Amino acid sequence: MQKITHRWLVLMVVLLLAVGLHTAMPTYAAQRCFSETNQCIDGHIREFWEQNGSLPVFGLPIASQELAVIDGKNVTIQRFERKRATYLSNLR
Repeated sequence: MQKITHRWLVLMVVLLLAVGLHTAMPTYAAQRCFSETNQCIDGHIREFWEQNGSLPVFGLPIASQELAVIDGKNVTIQRFERKRATYLSNLR
């Protein structure tokens, strides 16, 4: 009986850890690819693109996301036909 109780306790701890780790992970927008330019957008840049005018405002992506340093800060940038989207990760 003690062996069964120990197994249940271990199982419960593992399940709680798994649920806790899953909820702690940030969720990002899934990748969306465009056959016209063979480029994809995802994550915070995709969220921003969709919430701020998407295709009519930015146009299609013309380059992959890249990491850069602007004013001493690490940023993610992606170039589009009409604009460049910049994500500064420590603002969230």
